[in-house]
Amino acid sequence: MWAIIRDCARYAEYMPRLKKSSLVEAGVCHTELQMPFPLTNLWSDCSFELSESPEGHFERTWKLVRGTYKRNSGRWRLIPWGEGRKQTLAVYNLDSDPKMAIPDGIIRAAQTGSLPDVFKAVRKRGVTMRAGGEPAQP
Repeated sequence: MWAIIRDCARYAEYMPRLKKSSLVEAGVCHTELQMPFPLTNLWSDCSFELSESPEGHFERTWKLVRGTYKRNSGRWRLIPWGEGRKQTLAVYNLDSDPKMAIPDGIIRAAQTGSLPDVFKAVRKRGVTMRAGGEPAQP
């Protein structure tokens, strides 16, 4: 799972609603989130850090550098889990505030629909990789 989470340049290949993703410079990832009509898409360039704890926990944190947000920061934390630590517990934290007004209905849809879809997409990507699909780039 770590290979998937650390490779922000490929997020748009499988993450729901992401129109674009790329590594714009060392330690800075660009993403463009497709918004429903008539809203304009949101984009951000976020600096990120990757770390691993002695216990084997992996973490990817990010913070807004520039974009169409007042705030956009968060983290993925991957923790070995289950019998033999062969599963992964994925914890996702996000603090995001776009510079535009977004209707409550769209916000609720993101919280109840899009966010669970992110976990499904990451899980599906992991299954594909384990089955011999194209691996994420380091």
